[in-house]
Amino acid sequence: MTDVNEVYRHRFNFKKAMKLTPVTFSIIGINVLVFIMVYVTDAFVGRDWLVNHFSKITYNISVDHEYYRLLTAVFVHKEPMHIFFNMMALYFLGRPIELIFKKTRFLILYLISGLFGTLGSFIFSPHAAIGASGAVFGIFGLHVYLFIKNREAYLKLFNKDVLQLLVINIFIGFVIPNIDYWGHLGGLLGGFLVATTFGLSRQASFIKSIIVGSAISLIIFISGFLYFNHAYESYVTSIDSSLNELNQAIQDNNVMKVITIRDEMLDSKPKFPPVSDETMYTEINNIILQMK
Repeated sequence: MTDVNEVYRHRFNFKKAMKLTPVTFSIIGINVLVFIMVYVTDAFVGRDWLVNHFSKITYNISVDHEYYRLLTAVFVHKEPMHIFFNMMALYFLGRPIELIFKKTRFLILYLISGLFGTLGSFIFSPHAAIGASGAVFGIFGLHVYLFIKNREAYLKLFNKDVLQLLVINIFIGFVIPNIDYWGHLGGLLGGFLVATTFGLSRQASFIKSIIVGSAISLIIFISGFLYFNHAYESYVTSIDSSLNELNQAIQDNNVMKVITIRDEMLDSKPKFPPVSDETMYTEINNIILQMK
């Protein structure tokens, strides 16, 4: 408790704050550096070059096997207000968590929460996504874990403001457009999960706690990703051959064959992750109407 109170006592003394919570400040520094690089590459390489190469784009992750995007997207921001609010939340909420879980575990908690945030976006959203929001919501998940674990001790260290802030942020994610609330919820669940798995090893050594907690969390993450990725990759890679058959059926003026191929394509289309191909099916349906 003393350590956490000391964070707030020195919250405006950056030298002491950085000494107490170096991981939090390092993460903030990396995010700011990448944010600057976004604008540098825009000026010298091409607009949105860095964003396009490091954001969460389902097709690139699944079909092109650019799995690094699952993590790099967590450190990329494009809008000043986006990075400002994320880094402010990390600054105020992350530092006490770093003291409670210690530096190594906090870093792992943050990174795995970010991965789960990207995974949530990958599974439920077809849109490209960037930002540390998933990892920040993972920190909210850690706060929820601590609250459930010992409500009385939690409220002595913090107060209800953190949980109220969580509810407000979840509400904002659902009512404001262009916010990837699936990434937020994924990060929230990921943070809670990692905190729980670390808790499984309370009686073990510090190193064993890290290994066990990280392994359990990563196994769940990898299993979830592989499960949802397989259907998407299979569908997208089979589209070319299906379209070739479709074009041949159109040339043969075989409307029943066209309908059959369209239905087979729709049947193989995964619900999760969602595929943005509504325009293609609209065009196919228009062709069928013309053929009839």
